[in-house]
Amino acid sequence: MSNVDLISLTKTLSRDPILALLEAASYIRSSVDVETVSEPEANRLSSFLNALLDRNDYNKVKKFDTDATDHLVEILRVISELEAEAVVDQLFEDIEACQEPIGFAKLNENEKSQIHSLLAKIRQLIESSDISDRKKNALYHRLAALHEEVDLVATSTDRFFAFMGDIAFTAGEMAKNAKPVVDAFKEIMSVLNSRRAEDEGVRLPSPDEILRLPGSDTEGEAK
Repeated sequence: MSNVDLISLTKTLSRDPILALLEAASYIRSSVDVETVSEPEANRLSSFLNALLDRNDYNKVKKFDTDATDHLVEILRVISELEAEAVVDQLFEDIEACQEPIGFAKLNENEKSQIHSLLAKIRQLIESSDISDRKKNALYHRLAALHEEVDLVATSTDRFFAFMGDIAFTAGEMAKNAKPVVDAFKEIMSVLNSRRAEDEGVRLPSPDEILRLPGSDTEGEAK
């Protein structure tokens, strides 16, 4: 397996330090097999990520006494936790900002099918996450209620806004699954808001206004 070209990677990263850190970690996770990576390469990647942590005033992850691979895995784990914390912080800000009045969306069959599929995807992500069984069961019950809500003649968008809070309280424990869950939820809100806006003639916040996530803003990307 070829080594990661850190010079080329650096040129693609956002100028915002925290976004650059999250983007670099995401790229390395998808490009490197930690089971087979060589010790020199693991050390090189660890040094690179530690430098980005230091740039953001986070504590560097000390090198393990075991091997370089464990050190790299631990750094990636720490960054995953930082990303989850950023997701949670943004969610709470958006929950406070989005106090929409109660409304309903009259979904067509295609829209209902799309939302059911996205809810099923969220359930799978929750199932594969590290949150406790008790919290998983609580979220499963809420998802089941949302499935029922979708099949009503008029679907309450209020209940979906409320589910944002459920996501926020557990996103920190979902680690790498937090962002995919929120991305799927954004798709659901896009369908609901478009339908409600059309039915009621109201302007509702876009999904990106509802759930702005680290890495979604491309204005600061390096050209």
